[in-house]
Amino acid sequence: MGGDCPFSHIRRGERMSQTVPIARKNLIYNSRRLLAALAGVVFAVVLVNMEMGILSGFVANSSAFIDRMPADVWVMALGTRNFDQPYPIPSSVVQRVRSIDGVQWAEPLALLWTGWKLSDGTQEVVQVVGLPEEKGASSASS
Repeated sequence: MGGDCPFSHIRRGERMSQTVPIARKNLIYNSRRLLAALAGVVFAVVLVNMEMGILSGFVANSSAFIDRMPADVWVMALGTRNFDQPYPIPSSVVQRVRSIDGVQWAEPLALLWTGWKLSDGTQEVVQVVGLPEEKGASSASS
């Protein structure tokens, strides 16, 4: 088996000591190529960090309303995919949720998207959320 290896004439310690200087010479020989490779790696790391920051900001922004509400459980209609496009819940379901032991309050949430005209004449699309203030909605804006 020792004769099958192409490096069998090199002793174990010599092989490693010979490859390190060769790798070092290859890196130092063409410094422009080394700098370009290092710049590419640094740029890739910066891009990954920027993407993580964008994702983190997107997740924080999309869940801000829910995070600020003093609610432990949200009850949504069957088939609701996300908070921004809810299906209406029948009042019988709201009454059933209110009747559960331990539930302090349950209110239907009114949500819609509409245009808001700014003072300079431009228009923005805004999300309007309605919830009775006495039930805790005032803490959502603080």
